[in-house]
Amino acid sequence: MNSAQSHPQSFTAKTDKHPDPFALFNAFAHERHGACFCDPELAFVRLELKAVAALWREKAGPRPMPLRDDLDARSLKPFLPNMTLIERVAAVGHRYRLRLHGTSLTHYAGDHTGHFVEEMIPPEMAVSYTGIYDLALAEGRPLRVVWDYQVPAISYLKGESFLAPLMAKDGSANLLLSVTYAEAKSHAATRTG
Repeated sequence: MNSAQSHPQSFTAKTDKHPDPFALFNAFAHERHGACFCDPELAFVRLELKAVAALWREKAGPRPMPLRDDLDARSLKPFLPNMTLIERVAAVGHRYRLRLHGTSLTHYAGDHTGHFVEEMIPPEMAVSYTGIYDLALAEGRPLRVVWDYQVPAISYLKGESFLAPLMAKDGSANLLLSVTYAEAKSHAATRTG
């Protein structure tokens, strides 16, 4: 992978072949047999994800995104077991640390609270994760993410996520809210097919 593919600018730069950053990311992920596909139209299948998207928009109000403090444990209570807070740690480049990893997610993926993405996922697979996180922060908007997990321990699962940036009090955005629901690939195929 060249360095242009590992930075958020690679997914925000428009080209003749890919007129938008979402198409560019999806083409990149497809080419690399990536673990995820992004949908900026937010066409969620799960009602829970539609609800968290509505909550995010409500809490944002007239701002481009909500403040981290706007989304407290009370407002996020229905989603906490399926929620992850992901922090971009600028001091070490485009690395992402899981600040919180919900209990439902730990049942199949283990508790990775406090770990960096590349500590949990092989580097060739981690690029899909860090790329989608970079894209959500660069665009400053929520995304629907459809996962086809490739990591051997959870490769039997597919997932759907709401992924969106949160603003710090100083106006910067380096934190992402993710709410994910996963199910066995065979179950997902019968439910959607």
